[in-house]
Amino acid sequence: MKERETEWITISDAMASIVAILIFFMIAILLSSGKQTKKVPELIKKISQLQTTVDSLMPTHTGKIDPAMVQAVKSRQEISRMMEQCYVDVIKGTSLEKYIELNTDQLQFTFTNITFKSENPCFEVKDPTLLEPFWKALQSLLEQEPNSIVIIEGYADRDTFLGGKVICKPCEGMDIDENHCFSDNIGLSASRALEGKRRLTKGWNLGLSERVVVAGYGSTKYDDNLSNDQNRRVIFKVELNVKRSTYIAKDPTEFSAISQ
Repeated sequence: MKERETEWITISDAMASIVAILIFFMIAILLSSGKQTKKVPELIKKISQLQTTVDSLMPTHTGKIDPAMVQAVKSRQEISRMMEQCYVDVIKGTSLEKYIELNTDQLQFTFTNITFKSENPCFEVKDPTLLEPFWKALQSLLEQEPNSIVIIEGYADRDTFLGGKVICKPCEGMDIDENHCFSDNIGLSASRALEGKRRLTKGWNLGLSERVVVAGYGSTKYDDNLSNDQNRRVIFKVELNVKRSTYIAKDPTEFSAISQ
């Protein structure tokens, strides 16, 4: 099949012609005044820079579709579809519906009413089995879409720690010598994300659990539409083709969560 010639070539030629006309026009004006002749080289340099900028903004369209881009779009659409299916199968019409919201545009689940006590990284859920169907659904999503990762974002309210004190607290199901330790809101929010990962990846193999990464934001993304309690929250995002080394914490100290 013969490829249709791209229209960008014509537009590029037109832009080049316009810039050339501007050059001659401005030089003619400056040459009409002998006092301004010395500024001609400077003007040409600036217009040349303008040409370079214009060229960089023009699309390098060849009429061919990038297969990798097509695959990325398809994968994102498939993830969105799976997240919607997860919401319908696992959350909608169940006791989880009042706790978890789905935003398919952002590819994220937000725990809206599973909040945290002040200065506490542990999930406030009376029934520890309540979230099991959700954890299994996320596991299935990762297994079906090998290019996906889950990013768990932790948040805190605007209450600040005083005196630089270090707080260490265990959460339900932890070993006797395990603790979440933190000394500020960033560390606290990271601990909440780490607790989300601990619950989510329980029993997973190493390869799959490494595709779940965490980040702590403290109160830097405080939502004024939520109460102070609701700002102590976690968000589960699904992304494609992200450099995992950007997000993975080898130990809690990378998020100011101090281990002891």
